[in-house]
Amino acid sequence: MASPLSHRVIASAVMVLGCAAPARATIDSCAEVRRTPDGFLNLRIGPGAGFEAVLKLFPGDQLWVDTATCETRRGIAACDPTGTWWHVVSVRRLDAGTKSYTRGWAHRRFLAPTPCPGD
Repeated sequence: MASPLSHRVIASAVMVLGCAAPARATIDSCAEVRRTPDGFLNLRIGPGAGFEAVLKLFPGDQLWVDTATCETRRGIAACDPTGTWWHVVSVRRLDAGTKSYTRGWAHRRFLAPTPCPGD
């Protein structure tokens, strides 16, 4: 009989392998940042509060999001199969007119779906 530790090792390996797929680069929809208790929403490198915050988003910021549930960034594979976090591919206030894109993950509780510009 396998030990509980070996089950955890196998489960961890399956989770990492399942996260190996890259995030999709296409924009599926847009969202707007809602009010938050702190007055801002952290954009993180992965889908969870334990991941590094890379940018503060503010109420009214418009985001382009896709349906990716996994991404590898800075050598860290991260997945959110529950859909609690949305994958952000661009932040309009920062990326408009530039060739760079602000990417990361934001908690969906503080996002409201909105029409994308030009829709």
